[in-house]
Amino acid sequence: MERLVDFNEAERHYSYAILQAPFPVNGYVSTIRVHTVPGDDIAEVQWSGRFNPDNATDDEVVGLFTGIYRDGLDALHKTLTA
Repeated sequence: MERLVDFNEAERHYSYAILQAPFPVNGYVSTIRVHTVPGDDIAEVQWSGRFNPDNATDDEVVGLFTGIYRDGLDALHKTLTA
């Protein structure tokens, strides 16, 4: 279960909290930002998260979310360039 905790259309970002998920973390809050890149009508998407490991190491959960973010951004890129 997720909850939207911040949304700013003008600044092009939003944040959400994961309240229930099968991840070994608690206190998870993630932010997605879209930055304009001057020139070629392109944008950069930044996806970041804050969380506390729960029965896992820092490296384990950082690796988990790095993979999730990479896969999600790759899917977004494929969708927008199709």
